Amino acid sequence: MKLYVKQKVLSLKEDFDVYDCQKKPVYHVKSKWFSIGRSMKIIDVQSGKPLVSVKQQLLSIFPTLKVYYEGHYLCSVKKTWSLFRPKYQISRLNWRLQGNLWQHDYRLKDRKGNDLAKIHKQFLAWSDTFEMTILNQELDPVIVVAVILAIDMVMDNDSLKTSK
Repeated sequence: MKLYVKQKVLSLKEDFDVYDCQKKPVYHVKSKWFSIGRSMKIIDVQSGKPLVSVKQQLLSIFPTLKVYYEGHYLCSVKKTWSLFRPKYQISRLNWRLQGNLWQHDYRLKDRKGNDLAKIHKQFLAWSDTFEMTILNQELDPVIVVAVILAIDMVMDNDSLKTSK
């Protein structure tokens, strides 16, 4: 299954949609930037039901986001210390990332090393487009979308800190 996310660069309003191959919206992402800590909700477009929420954990040494699936804690996405490249820990799911995170070209793998999803980000003039190919059909696609967007939120947070 392929899903696409198109985000506008330098947009203050961070709401956007996740599309399928036919360019039909599947999920709507509603973000809050100007609250205490960043957060977002992923809403099913057909039912209007919120499926996932992602919330920034404020009191932590490294950037950490908690992911809640249907109201229940699912996992945390945390940037960990690394000397040469960004490294992320996805707790409880025991997933890991492999590839070039700076170029947004990587794979999401399970603890056995099996590919769960491929992520590729295209940098265009006024928007960024993620292409997510979900390889494990047993996974709920919204969970993969939530983890990938949480990683992107942490990376955005880092780039805001370094640009100051």
